[in-house]
Amino acid sequence: MYYLLIVAAAGFNLPADNVDINQVALETTPNEALTAYDQRRISYKVREWQGELGQNGNEMVVWFGNYDNLDACKAARAEIRIEMINRGDEQATRSGCFQSRDTTASVAQN
Repeated sequence: MYYLLIVAAAGFNLPADNVDINQVALETTPNEALTAYDQRRISYKVREWQGELGQNGNEMVVWFGNYDNLDACKAARAEIRIEMINRGDEQATRSGCFQSRDTTASVAQN
């Protein structure tokens, strides 16, 4: 399983009408298939991206989508990013596609 993680400031309107992605609460597990490692990685990435966006936790919104393969995840991310570039909002979010892992570290696939 691959998953797309997007973080933005609260109130930001993510252009995801044609993408299978859902807003999730920061303190919940967005998908039952995620491992403990995945959950730690998500928490880490959210904290990292909060700092990059200059926000604190209660001012952040997280979106999550899961996909069967990396290409599908990248396609969903690209569709959202293209729409954001067209709106001039390309710096308003941070995002990445990740492969679900048991215990080994992985790097975001950009």
